[in-house]
Amino acid sequence: MSLVATMPETDTASETPSVLPGTPVVFTEPMLGFERLQKFRLERIRGTPFSWLHSEDDRTAHFCLLAIFEAGLDPDIEISTSDAASIGAHDTSDITVLGVVVLDQDPAKIRVNLRAPVIYCPSTGKAKQVVLSNPALPVQYLLKDVSAARAARAN
Repeated sequence: MSLVATMPETDTASETPSVLPGTPVVFTEPMLGFERLQKFRLERIRGTPFSWLHSEDDRTAHFCLLAIFEAGLDPDIEISTSDAASIGAHDTSDITVLGVVVLDQDPAKIRVNLRAPVIYCPSTGKAKQVVLSNPALPVQYLLKDVSAARAARAN
């Protein structure tokens, strides 16, 4: 299954918006497997920890992202100083950590990659995907487990 979601195509060119919705984002290094994509727009889904990342380089490429900490997850994520600097972040408070969501027709199989999140600096509009070395971070964390993780932390 692909990490990229394909949005429905329009019937005519006039229906394609000239500017995609959301905030401009430039990747300082390409996302894994999508080397030709660098310019995006980040569109928050109101009232949720989810966003759509729309590619400006390929109008058929869209990624679903989850704001990991906003969703109530608290994985042991360590961002290196060099990774933070590469997106213009001065410290960790300048960084939003976003997990790439793999969508599935079966809601129980929807998962997020916690090992290779996208780090984003809202003040600079720069982002990059980082591969973390912590083996405890799952590549396929099922979203149905989010509520279980929240309940465990509450106890």
